[in-house]
Amino acid sequence: MSDKPNPDDLLRKLVGEAMGADAESLDSDANLMALGLDSVRVMKISGLLKREGIRLRFAEMMSEPTLAAWLRLTDTTASDAS
Repeated sequence: MSDKPNPDDLLRKLVGEAMGADAESLDSDANLMALGLDSVRVMKISGLLKREGIRLRFAEMMSEPTLAAWLRLTDTTASDAS
């Protein structure tokens, strides 16, 4: 059994913290940049995820800045690691 957090849960938590909102209440398909998230926070989220072994590249995150896209990327990253 792993002590690592679930990538989806961690991503939702980090986005919620960065946005000052409950990530569960965010529209998964909404453009997070249009909702006020900035590139510095995206970079910070990417770095925090990397520390947990979840590689979401900043450029990928910026190319499609929605929670749904990032969750798909975490799924891809997790399956690549196994």
